Amino acid sequence: MPTIQIGAHVLFARQAQGEDAPAPLEWRSSELSATNLAHLDVTGNCFIFASSSVYLQSEHLRHDLSRHFQIPDWFWGARYQLSNGSFGSDEVYENDTRAYTPQIWSQYLVKQLERNTGYKPNHVYVWYSIKFWAFQTASGKTSVLCFDAPDRFRLELLESLKSRGWRSNDPGIYQLHTFLLDQIINLYDESVWALRDLVRNLERGRTGIRPVEPDFPALHDIARHAIHVSETLDVAIENVSSMLRQYTSFPEDRSFQSAEEKTKFRRTTQCFNFQMQTLKGLKARSASNQARMQNEITLAFNLVTQRDSQVALGISGAMRSDSTAMKTVAILTLTFLPATFVSAIFSTSFFDFSPPAQPTTATWTVSNKFWIYWAFAAPLTIATVVSWFVWQRWYIRKSAQMNA
Repeated sequence: MPTIQIGAHVLFARQAQGEDAPAPLEWRSSELSATNLAHLDVTGNCFIFASSSVYLQSEHLRHDLSRHFQIPDWFWGARYQLSNGSFGSDEVYENDTRAYTPQIWSQYLVKQLERNTGYKPNHVYVWYSIKFWAFQTASGKTSVLCFDAPDRFRLELLESLKSRGWRSNDPGIYQLHTFLLDQIINLYDESVWALRDLVRNLERGRTGIRPVEPDFPALHDIARHAIHVSETLDVAIENVSSMLRQYTSFPEDRSFQSAEEKTKFRRTTQCFNFQMQTLKGLKARSASNQARMQNEITLAFNLVTQRDSQVALGISGAMRSDSTAMKTVAILTLTFLPATFVSAIFSTSFFDFSPPAQPTTATWTVSNKFWIYWAFAAPLTIATVVSWFVWQRWYIRKSAQMNA
């Protein structure tokens, strides 16, 4: 994943001299320490990249930077630093020039996942909380502080600035924000499509010859990423919408502008509209990813339920077979048990059959002590039944206490 630069980098514009017409602005890059940044002499338009953690950890550096670039205290508070996005603007009175100069601040939260990583339960992701603070002097020069942006954000912004041919009129504070939004949109685009790759890999795994066993914690983890991406896109769209409303809110101030200024205003408005529509398109794609992810979770749950139902049907069939076998055994037992009981009694020594030599004189005798059999059998039977009844009630009561 890209890293965030701890030091400070400055992209500054320099107007080259042309023979017949002003040459395009030349954008260059330089490095500064965190201490020297608070004493930077701004002579033209510039973008300043720094890490907010450096100034949050040092009250002295934070105080010097805030005083030099007119940053209010609330900018460093936890409520703003931990926000999922915002936009605001103000006009500040300059004592030296006795004029009101504009200030703009905004924040964009981006969650990026590694692309082409496949379906991994522990996929890698990183949060970017990119904050901008911009102000314009009475002379029309704009400084934009960019906090916590990845290194490639700065490098790609520099290439974009070099490719745009600004000439006689310097870009204003809102025109410079169109360049920042282009890079912000690139980050959101990568975030949305990285999530789409994860969802697509899930769909491919499901349609394979041997479907992958669903990992529900991982599925819900990806769904969580989809929710975060949609959330941050919603806030970004609202940021750009607020910026566009603020930029176009005072048309009467432009009634005496030159034709060149009117053209710049129109082109900037068109650029903001295009960027907002691009973000809305990414939001629609993100919503699609979220719906597809929910569909995968629902399908995986239904497939597992269907499989469990099939297993339950198999168990039910086996139980029916066992029940039939047990019924057969019970019928056989009931058939032979009475005869077995009778034969067991008659085979005791209380009964005697002694056939003599002549069949007509055969005798059958019963002992007068036959009552002894019942004296033992009846109490034992009653004791067994009572013991079983007591144990059954004790077991039920104990089970109820354990489940309470």
